[in-house]
Parts: sequence; C-alpha cells; structure tokens
Amino acid sequence: MYHSITIDGINTWDDLHLIPTSRPLVNPPSVSMNQVAIPGMDGFIDLTEVLSGRVNYGARQGFWEFIAHPDWTDAEPWHYKYSRIMQLFHGKAVSQVILEDDPFFYYTGRVSVNQWRSGESWSTVTLDYVLQPYKHERLRSSEPWEWNPFSFVNGIIRHYSGIEVNGAKELTIRNGDQPVVPSFITQELVSTTTVSSNRTSETVSISETGESKSSKFYLYPGENILTFTNTATTESSGSLITIDFEAGWL
Repeated sequence: MYHSITIDGINTWDDLHLIPTSRPLVNPPSVSMNQVAIPGMDGFIDLTEVLSGRVNYGARQGFWEFIAHPDWTDAEPWHYKYSRIMQLFHGKAVSQVILEDDPFFYYTGRVSVNQWRSGESWSTVTLDYVLQPYKHERLRSSEPWEWNPFSFVNGIIRHYSGIEVNGAKELTIRNGDQPVVPSFITQELVSTTTVSSNRTSETVSISETGESKSSKFYLYPGENILTFTNTATTESSGSLITIDFEAGWL
C-alpha cells in the first residue's frame, strides 16, 4: 500500500508519483458550540444543542504533504509537475476524496495547493483541504453490496432493494452518525403503503410508483425500526419498495 489519496479519480501515487511524508488522514470536524457567559456567574450556559437537538459540526480542515518522487518513468521537470498539480487541484471543488487506508468512504469539499518546495534531491508539495464534516459510504443503500472490498471488521451489509410488503413488515436499519432523509422508491405498487418509525412521529405515505419521501422523516444515528403497512393480503398483491439513502459517518 502506498497510502495514497484519490481525488476525483486522480491517484496521488499512480498518476502523480507523490509520496506522503506521513500517513494521510482527514482531521476531525470542528464542533459548532454555542456557549453564553453570564456576567457575575461562574461557568456558562451551553446552548449547543438547543436549536437542532444534536451537536452540529463545521468543516474538516488540514493539509497533506507529499514528496515528488524523482522517478525515471516520470522525468518531466519539476515546474511541469507543479503546473499540472495546480491545474488539477488548486481551488477546485471535489466530489470524491478517498483515502487508500479508508477505502469504503469518501469526502467532499475543496482542495488547494499551498506551496511547492524544491530541494537538491526532491521537492515537496502541500495540498490544503476544507471538507464537509461527514464522510459518506461509497455505496448507497439501494446498491448491491460488493463482496470483494467488504470489511468483516466494521462493514455493514445493506439489502434494502425490492423489499416485498404484504400487509405489514418491520425492518431495522442501522444509520450512520448523520441524520438523513430516506427515499422510498417503488416500481410495483398495488396498494397504498404507509411507513412509520420508532424514532419520529412523522409518517410517509407511498400511494404511487416512483419516489416518495418527507423532509421531516429522518433516519437518526443508530438503529431505526421502520414499519411498513398496506392492505395487501397475498404475495402477488404486495408492493416492492426500495429504501435509498447515503449514510454519513464522523
């Protein structure tokens, strides 16, 4: 393993021959704290979770430093490589940043070139990053899980595509750290299906084929028990429902 980073399809080792000076990581997000000092009193009033009912997070900020390897297969002058790196990354919004050491997740945000330092034997280049607070699973819940890259240590198998609902069905979904609004997609709907959750009083009514969701119906961190209910009585008269969301983790 080269401990590389893939930024929107460009791999820092395979494509640019950049060697990290230390194992790359993404710094934790800042905590959006709201603490009010009261004159004449010790301490403060903590209002951090008052508005949303949970802790909110800011950006993940930091940098990655690389050595530009003087490889014979990449013999272009250093200023050409510098210009290419600038063209690829400087100030660019990026939709996928994937660490080779954490390949099941991706980050989004913005990357820029900080500086290039030239030495006698090699040069170093520093990339700054400002990324969104949550890393996301590379596979959506509606996509089939892949056997080859699956982690048996902390991987989660999500099988939420084409779920048959005949009368009533209960399903436990483990979400990540970020509350998300799921979509319920149907290709075959014989009777109206209602979806409720043990974590919210909001319900979603699925009355036609296509995508149904509610901006108030969240999957919260941890386990969510969803209950599907319709008037179908036999397998042939039931509904086929796919649950689509993208889990975010700290």
